[in-house]
Amino acid sequence: MAEELRQRRVSQINDEMDLVCYLPIGNSWVPNFLKRHPELETTLSRAIEASRITAITKQAMRAFFSDYQATLTEHQIEAQNIYNMDETGIF
Repeated sequence: MAEELRQRRVSQINDEMDLVCYLPIGNSWVPNFLKRHPELETTLSRAIEASRITAITKQAMRAFFSDYQATLTEHQIEAQNIYNMDETGIF
């Protein structure tokens, strides 16, 4: 994700010529980033995961995707305007 964000920023700077160029982010980047930012934590949501496993059925999945497609069609939502969403919010 960090590499993608960086590449997007560089592509905005490098409009017609290469003004900025970086080597790819290395394998140790994430651990080093976390060391620099100890306030960041990972949160595991085991209760949500367990309920997903027990509550899901083929019928529920088909209904969800049918409703999802109907909503996209009804509101004329294009694919580039769809973002990630889960129980915790929209990202």
